[in-house]
Amino acid sequence: MTHFPAAEEAITLLSQDVADAFKQAAEQLMLPHVTMRPHVLKSGSEWVAEYGEVQGRGVTPMEACLEFDAAWTGAQRDSAAA
Repeated sequence: MTHFPAAEEAITLLSQDVADAFKQAAEQLMLPHVTMRPHVLKSGSEWVAEYGEVQGRGVTPMEACLEFDAAWTGAQRDSAAA
């Protein structure tokens, strides 16, 4: 049987890259703006992502969603501390 160490190393590295990509995708799917699905709307010159009392604002919809994530995480932390 022929042994190809370079090919084995390439396959190992590729496997790790695929595993890392799946991990990143799974992490993205667990972000609050994905799981809670806030209402995203344009308000004047900014975008707002809101779900109940929690809001995030930004110049782009993505910025608003990321601000929503931070606000949601802070709101959850505050209610757990109370």
